[in-house]
Amino acid sequence: MDRRASCASVLALALVLGACAGPPPAPGRLAEEALGFNQRAAQAYARAEYAQARALYERALEIDAGTDDADGAAMNLLSLARVNQALGEADAAHRNLDRVLDGGATAAWRAEAAARKAQLYLATGELSSADEWLARAQGLCAQCRAQAAILNLGARIALAAAQPALAAQRAGRALQLPANDDARAERANAQRIIGEAKMAQGDTEGAAEAFRQALRIDQALGLAARVQLDQKLVDSAELKLRQQRLASPTVGSQQGEIR
Repeated sequence: MDRRASCASVLALALVLGACAGPPPAPGRLAEEALGFNQRAAQAYARAEYAQARALYERALEIDAGTDDADGAAMNLLSLARVNQALGEADAAHRNLDRVLDGGATAAWRAEAAARKAQLYLATGELSSADEWLARAQGLCAQCRAQAAILNLGARIALAAAQPALAAQRAGRALQLPANDDARAERANAQRIIGEAKMAQGDTEGAAEAFRQALRIDQALGLAARVQLDQKLVDSAELKLRQQRLASPTVGSQQGEIR
């Protein structure tokens, strides 16, 4: 497996060819240039300079398609879908993902494309379509690297459908997967989902503990934005629990003290 296959699924390699009249660069040089442009594209995306990021990914796609690199093209298309979603162009994002699904990439890449389509449908409240694409992603994934993310996406769909018990069950399955560095952020996501599900079920203390677990993971990962979100969720749950105790003295004895 080459080094690109181990990159994050939505981080595509971008490549720009010079307009020189000489022969094309050697494959090693192309790989180095691809990595450089990939970093520029990722940085542009992080700065919310989506038009620039899209241009870089599109150039990269031209190269990968021209060299019959199906997995490289799939990575570029997944990144383009992410950019187009950020630009509010859901139809373009769906077209990007359809190209992955119709192409020759491995099942793992197609699983991520199907999951991204489910995510797009979830964002627009089309839960039936989201469930259909989730099932397709699960069928393609087996034990792919996106397995935890796909389970968490299914949990999000269940939450949106007002099924907190199912959401907690799906997120719990994500927590049962083998722990590794790549999956730690998804473990935090699973804890957040469990917290939201418990809040919906009236288990405020259980929700607060799940949010605390997510907070600890994100603190260890150094994810400042998520740490801020987690802290707000913890604070909100603990405030609600204090209000419940003030309203009913028996709540504290039933649910335990706030740590």
